[in-house]
Amino acid sequence: MNKMPLRSFRFVCKPCHRELVENLLHAQGFRFEPEPFSSLAYKLLHEPFPLGGSLAARFGYIYIQDRSSMLPPLALAPHTGAACLDMCASPGSKTGLTAQLVGAQGFVLGNEPSRSRLATLRHNLCALNLVQCATTSYSAVELPMPPGGAGWQYIVLDPPCSGWGTVEKNPNVTALWQGDKVKPLIALQRALLQRAFALLAPGGRVVYSTCTTNVEENEAQLAFAVQELGFTFVPLQAPPGFSFAAPELPQFEGVLRVPTSQEEQGFFVALLEKPLNAPVASLPVQASLVMGEDAVQEDVTAWSSAQRRAQARGKFGKGYNNGAGGKSLGQKAPAPRPEGQAVLRETLLGPGTSLEGLPQGRLALYNDVVHFLPQQTEALIPPTMIWKGFPLGRFHGGTFAPAPNLRVLMPELDAAEHPGNTAVCVETPEELTPLFSGQALAVGKQAKTAGLYYKGLPLCRLRVKGARAMLPPL
Repeated sequence: MNKMPLRSFRFVCKPCHRELVENLLHAQGFRFEPEPFSSLAYKLLHEPFPLGGSLAARFGYIYIQDRSSMLPPLALAPHTGAACLDMCASPGSKTGLTAQLVGAQGFVLGNEPSRSRLATLRHNLCALNLVQCATTSYSAVELPMPPGGAGWQYIVLDPPCSGWGTVEKNPNVTALWQGDKVKPLIALQRALLQRAFALLAPGGRVVYSTCTTNVEENEAQLAFAVQELGFTFVPLQAPPGFSFAAPELPQFEGVLRVPTSQEEQGFFVALLEKPLNAPVASLPVQASLVMGEDAVQEDVTAWSSAQRRAQARGKFGKGYNNGAGGKSLGQKAPAPRPEGQAVLRETLLGPGTSLEGLPQGRLALYNDVVHFLPQQTEALIPPTMIWKGFPLGRFHGGTFAPAPNLRVLMPELDAAEHPGNTAVCVETPEELTPLFSGQALAVGKQAKTAGLYYKGLPLCRLRVKGARAMLPPL
């Protein structure tokens, strides 16, 4: 049976661009209808070819995501302008949706301990132009942040789990994760809950979610969080469009337990709150909770004690400190170059570039790359922590070259057509398709780059040679 029409996706665009993105999808033959639980979410009705190959997806205006996977950020419901921590972030589905909920003036820090998965997280956030995001790479059990006090108001915790809810896609998953094999996962999840409690400010909330269906990794973990850690359980209202199962433990009426079906994968979502009178200092993570994590899947291996020892030895790889740069965990990063904010911002204002899409924040230059650092990073990320801001492009030889897919720095088409700017505007998808096979478009005048637009919708920057413009790697 063809299951593709049941897939869901979400729009990742400004409200003023939504109609044009829908137009681009319709022009390529896609049909879809809104999901009832979020104005961002839609369900496919007709998929003439894989949605990931659509122009809207290639240019980062939509993100394909299982509808169940959208529930955790929606349940957390951070307010506009809020700061959120995603403790286990890759591939970035929940990180990205959380960033959309907090908006451009908010901030989301995505943490991912695995280097290969970290690259996927960063790629997805960059493709979606979510400049309000930063990334870091630590074992989430040992995130080097001060506990409580001025801590996080919102945390997304989607830990490694047995994945029983994905049985439609992975029929052997329940046989693989049985009995004692699940115990290291349970211990890890408890350690992560304990760390989340420490990092939350009093009154802060954490959404705990898994893509599994067994009680040990779900309701039993809530009982541990409430009875042993001091969390308060917050019942959730069931969003429309889903059929939810009853909780396995009756005291947790108000969790979202999605059974596995053809339309969505099995999922579990619960909301926990740190009491306002909770002490700032929290219990240290017990060593017994984080040992024995060496399991067969990458999600769990990335959290192993061997991984943590490698981090301590400074062999984890290149990281970033203060959003600028550093060589490895455990080493203080070199100071960024002394270019002032005014100089950097003036440098970014080249032909066809606008800073109106950037929210409040500052810029940092390291290794010839300009990074955007959201304003809230200064209060939430300690100076000794290694992390990376959002890369905007390269600064070399006194000039700034924006990242090709960074449409957030592209002006609207009427501004792009001013003298000194080069803009290429197409009216049909057929005019764009040849670019992906290496063909070029005529721009009619000399320029180094040209902005590409679909009916006024900014897509990317083309690489210009002579009077011909080609699509750079995105």
